[in-house]
Formats: sequence, C-alpha cells, structure tokens
Amino acid sequence: MARAAEESGEMLINFEALASMTPVRRTGTPHDVAAATAFLCSDDAGFITGQIIGVNGGWYL
Repeated sequence: MARAAEESGEMLINFEALASMTPVRRTGTPHDVAAATAFLCSDDAGFITGQIIGVNGGWYL
C-alpha cells in the first residue's frame, strides 16, 4: 500500500530510511504476512491460542 501511495504521488516515503529504522533492517512484504498466516493455519500452530503475533519487523509502540 505504501509503495502504491508513493507511486501515485499521494505520499512521499523514503523506504531506505524506513528500513534503517526497523530492527530487521528491511521493509515488510506481503509474503511476510502470508508466511505468518500460513503458519497459523497449519497443524504446527495447533497448540497456539489467544496470542497476538506482530508481523512488524520488530517495531513496537
């Protein structure tokens, strides 16, 4: 979404600066969210209940 907003001129985002402030040193991708979702839908996550899993590269507030 951020890249689409940048490309349309709606928003100016410096992705390199954003990545340098993120603990994992990169910006997130749809694949990152999909991987977490696939894990939670798998049998490997069968004993996980009531958790909040932040797919956020280490950002916290």
